[in-house]
Amino acid sequence: MGMRENEAIQARVKGRLALGMFALLVLTLLGGASLPAYRALKAWRANQLMNQADGFLKKGSLIEAYQAAKSAHGLHAQNLRSLRMLADMYEGSGSAETLVYRRSVAESSESTTEDQVAYLRAALQTGRLDLADDFLKRIGIAGRANPKIAAIAASLLRLRGETEKAKALEGETAEKAQGGEKIEAELMRARGQIDSPDPAERTSGRATLLLIAAQNDPHHLEARRLLIASPDRSEKETQELIRLMELDSKASTADRLATQSLLLEIHPDWRGATLEEAKKTWSHGTAEDQLALAEFLSRHNDPEGVLALPSVRQGRGFLLRLDALAKLKKWATIRDELNQASDAKEPLDPFLADVFQARVAQELREIPMAEAQWKKAKSKASGDPRKLDFLANFAERSGNIPLA
Repeated sequence: MGMRENEAIQARVKGRLALGMFALLVLTLLGGASLPAYRALKAWRANQLMNQADGFLKKGSLIEAYQAAKSAHGLHAQNLRSLRMLADMYEGSGSAETLVYRRSVAESSESTTEDQVAYLRAALQTGRLDLADDFLKRIGIAGRANPKIAAIAASLLRLRGETEKAKALEGETAEKAQGGEKIEAELMRARGQIDSPDPAERTSGRATLLLIAAQNDPHHLEARRLLIASPDRSEKETQELIRLMELDSKASTADRLATQSLLLEIHPDWRGATLEEAKKTWSHGTAEDQLALAEFLSRHNDPEGVLALPSVRQGRGFLLRLDALAKLKKWATIRDELNQASDAKEPLDPFLADVFQARVAQELREIPMAEAQWKKAKSKASGDPRKLDFLANFAERSGNIPLA
């Protein structure tokens, strides 16, 4: 083979290598150019899935809504709509996913104050005070100046026994707040005051709450709720609260029945007539009316009245029905109700179902079954202080002192 032929071969090889390198460069450039478009397509598809999830949720199809939200999250991990929905669905389950999703939303540059508050609450509820501390430091003084955030920070201080620091934070926030945040900040300070061991502070807090309750402001309902729950409310304060609630033309059935509860505090001898009038007025109303009435009758220890309402086997109404049956010691009926409700559209929280099944087995002296059910309930309550407290109270009522 001659020199010229070798040179020709080498030239062809170099040419092919150059062509290959050019093609590779073009493909790389095209790939880089298409990557943003591909990401945009995934984000669009995730939003489409969330539209479907919202539709499923409105229809009450929770499983389909969860699957759509999960798929949207898989396509676009930072899709806030999917993260919020998934966090809401896991809320109260004691699952670590709640905190994971809440944190992802809160740390996003597009998060709202409500997102940040939800994350901080989830951190406190799961005992992760370190995460709450870290986030509060990250958002800085400006972030902590918001009354909602300041309220969480004050709660964190109280959990650590730093009550004076909590009071100082609430006071400083209330003094500095302006505009639309002023009333919210005053409400936060009053909330801390009514829990104080100092009677003078509690009185001051209730006075502030009465002022807020009388205003045409979105926070007046929360002020009323706090006043209703205040254990050392004076009769004069109670009468003023009743007056304010009776003047509210937009009061719900629950609000009107709460007013009746306040009247019974002053006139306990009116109980029989008041309960009968409430049944006559609301027992044939909407599902919302009947639920409010069931709450009212349960609060005033009328289990027969609760059971006389149309039967429901889902949600809060079912829980009130089971509680009424427990008060009347109808254990076998509770078991039947739970079995019938297992295929309901909105079944009872599995934790609550296990607690009632455990109580039934305990009362019927089915000890091995009771122990197994208590164990299941305790496992599902792990990491959730509210569920653990509910479990302890229920176990104590059934005589299971060791578990309580």
